[in-house]
Amino acid sequence: MNEITLTGNIGQIRPLVRGKANGTAILNFSLALRQRERDPNTGQWRDAEPAWQQVTAFGRLAENVYNSVESGTRVTVTGRLTDDSFTPAGETRRVVRTTLHADTAGVELSFATATVHKNGRPASTTAPEVIAP
Repeated sequence: MNEITLTGNIGQIRPLVRGKANGTAILNFSLALRQRERDPNTGQWRDAEPAWQQVTAFGRLAENVYNSVESGTRVTVTGRLTDDSFTPAGETRRVVRTTLHADTAGVELSFATATVHKNGRPASTTAPEVIAP
């Protein structure tokens, strides 16, 4: 199973877009992953340079993340890593890139408080199946 959980600060949030085929919401954002490291010269702890992870969320999760957080918000995201490596047109070098396709996301409450507003259920487009006795 390819599942990973990352905690970091929201970087850039791109505009919410809709898929062409079915109108599903798609949200792309970056997540800054910071670690603490000890300075070998002074022995003091400091923030290391962040590693950046691209994240994509779909559907209601995309809409809820977009409406709930802003740049700098600390979040925890769980999902699966996908390889989005590519070779730019006209070049021979390969750009290696991974994207975390989010299954869940939430505000990290060690540094903030949150107010929860439940969403209503989505309207069903089909009638429920009735099974005769």
